[in-house]
Amino acid sequence: MKNKSDILPLDSQPSTEESKNSLDELRKLIDKIDDELLEILAKRMKVSVKIGKIKKENNIPIEQSDRWRDLIKDRLNKAKNLNLNSNFIQKILQLIHEESVQKQNEIINK
Repeated sequence: MKNKSDILPLDSQPSTEESKNSLDELRKLIDKIDDELLEILAKRMKVSVKIGKIKKENNIPIEQSDRWRDLIKDRLNKAKNLNLNSNFIQKILQLIHEESVQKQNEIINK
């Protein structure tokens, strides 16, 4: 019995050079996506600062537990629909939340 590699034409198997080129292209795509993530995080932090200013002007507490609970529930549901690991997403959201709270604390304590 023949192996699959014996049946496939030689040119259908990627060469080491083709594999390297594919890997390089995929890495470039990851780099682009990472850049987009950073830009989105920067935008989100700018919005958090604006929220902090409004909270300061209106004497509103920084942490809104109902809002946070609803946000987590919604984002984890969306993550599940996108086949993303909920623990991974929860950790990311927690870090983003902590940074947002820190930014707002800086504004309120000025």
